[in-house]
Amino acid sequence: MSKLRIGVVGLGGIAQKAYLPILSQAVDWQLVGGFSPNQQKAQPVCDSYRMPYFSRLDSLAQQCDAVFVHSSTASHFQVVGELLAQGVHVYVDKPLAETLDQGEQLIELAAKQGVALMVGFNRRFAPLYRQLKQQMQLPASIRMDKHRANSVGPKDLRFNLAG
Repeated sequence: MSKLRIGVVGLGGIAQKAYLPILSQAVDWQLVGGFSPNQQKAQPVCDSYRMPYFSRLDSLAQQCDAVFVHSSTASHFQVVGELLAQGVHVYVDKPLAETLDQGEQLIELAAKQGVALMVGFNRRFAPLYRQLKQQMQLPASIRMDKHRANSVGPKDLRFNLAG
């Protein structure tokens, strides 16, 4: 049986931190290549993971059984739609699309094409989350808050037009 051929769309921070380190350790699959519209930024990423850069999404899709999509949410509807239309199985980072209508259209297209469409949340498999889960004796509810340094919050956005 031949290995599953996998592609990656969107080669930014999420792909580099959470997915490519694992996908590049190909055992039961073949990492076919990556696509991102900005070749200048994408090429070094592809080079570091020893995978070809594809300048066109349809070219990558033709070589893949499944594709991981890590592009911006605004691009999900177009990118995922094109992949599904070509009969490619898709894993896409949350959210599936910008609107409910777009999401429903993608779900219908996947069903019509007979391919899998999975929406994922990468933190589920992050090493620290897995370690925490292993250390828990009983089921528990844990609240985790993320605070970014120098981020703009609601209080920072207040201003006075009169002043």
